[in-house]
Amino acid sequence: MKTRNAVLIACAVIGVGIVLCLAGFTMEGFNLKNIGSGNAKQKSYSFSEPFTNVEIGAISCDVAFVKTNENEARIESIHGENIEETAEVKGGVLKLTQKQHKKLTGLFNFNLNTVDKVTVYLPQSEYDSLSISTASGDISVPSDFTFKSVNAATASGQIGILAHCDEINAAAVSGDVTLGGDSAQTVKIATSSGVVELNSIRISGSLNIKTVSGDIELDHSDAGEINIDTTSGEIQGVLLSGKTFSVKTTSGTVRVPANTPGAGSCDIHTVSGDVELSVAGIL
Repeated sequence: MKTRNAVLIACAVIGVGIVLCLAGFTMEGFNLKNIGSGNAKQKSYSFSEPFTNVEIGAISCDVAFVKTNENEARIESIHGENIEETAEVKGGVLKLTQKQHKKLTGLFNFNLNTVDKVTVYLPQSEYDSLSISTASGDISVPSDFTFKSVNAATASGQIGILAHCDEINAAAVSGDVTLGGDSAQTVKIATSSGVVELNSIRISGSLNIKTVSGDIELDHSDAGEINIDTTSGEIQGVLLSGKTFSVKTTSGTVRVPANTPGAGSCDIHTVSGDVELSVAGIL
């Protein structure tokens, strides 16, 4: 009897939940895109004040940077009604911040934004620092810019940095990370399952890459010191100079060139990922 009553109570609770959910859908016109996000809002901000640093804190939107021939910086954004947004220049920093507020009250709060995007138009080519964070959006920094430091973080979005940077820190969960930009001094990359690609970039200092299952490809790229740590990700590529290799693996296949005396180190730690590296011009 107690078991039967418990089952009846559980069914009743589920039934009430379904009714409340359907009521929420009805109020939103059964349009899933309207739940939580509402109609998309477009905003534009212009800035005449000088700044040398840029900070973008977004919720779940793509973030792109564009070189403009205008004298003023400009930010254009598209986001849902459940996003509160502020943009300003203060203390030499161009800053955009997004916060999420509840449009629907009660038990349900959906956020199904699909068109959110922030585009930053910058008039100068060189800046001191760039900091970007977004939950699931892509991050794109083109080769038109030079930064002393770049910090980019996203959960499931893609990160693409082609700008020339002295220092790069990029972090993603399942998103891929792609770097270019010809040269850098230090680079740190961390991702769980995203693919890491370095394309024709020379790093004078250290390159540190850490992944769980994400593959790593070094396409005609190099660093003074290379440190790679992965569990099952594949590591392959072509380096530009000889190295002193140290590869530790449990079950992965390893193919690397012979050590070059006096060269920089290339330390690789993996459990089951294969390692296949070569040096350009060396068979």
